[in-house]
Amino acid sequence: MLGNEKYIGQVLLGKTYTGDFPNNKQFMNDGEHEQFLMKDAHEPIMDSEKFEQVQEEMKRRRILKLLTEQ
Repeated sequence: MLGNEKYIGQVLLGKTYTGDFPNNKQFMNDGEHEQFLMKDAHEPIMDSEKFEQVQEEMKRRRILKLLTEQ
């Protein structure tokens, strides 16, 4: 939830895409198609500075978890 860019008023378009007919399944976009970031798309819930602090802390905790699992 805290990794969602919508909290700071941005929207990332193209996170998923739909396959070709007859499959028509939805897939996560891992670089196969272009993505677009719309800034100031709506009123932010939190300021971007606090959001970046949260992202850095989440990154730090992921690294600590990887180091302790070894």
